[in-house]
Amino acid sequence: MLDNLSDMGILSGTGYRIYEPDAPVTTEQLATCLVTVLGYEKYASLSGGFPKGYMSSADSLKLFRHSSAALGKELDEADFVMVTANALKANIAQIIAEGSGIAIEESDETVLSKYHRAVKKLGKIMKEADIE
Repeated sequence: MLDNLSDMGILSGTGYRIYEPDAPVTTEQLATCLVTVLGYEKYASLSGGFPKGYMSSADSLKLFRHSSAALGKELDEADFVMVTANALKANIAQIIAEGSGIAIEESDETVLSKYHRAVKKLGKIMKEADIE
């Protein structure tokens, strides 16, 4: 599975097909992975690449909201979960052809809505149902 993620450009490991699953994950590593999954890799590359461009993109997407994640810091479980949850709520990138080039725009879809048809509903529970 890690090799498949590497082939898709989502993970790069610490060398060719070398992964360290027991090593701590840094803020920059998670930002790079999530920015790539959300489709903003080209934008991050044009904004300075690793780590600056990916961190800037992650900040724009508000991936670090409500977390104590910081540059150069290893993530604890709570921050990992919070940042990942923020990514699930972030809008994915949409690639748009413009003449001979491309443009990257934010779409109205999230990873959950596009790939799992999940939608967010707001409302008020008026009565509990009897479930057996």
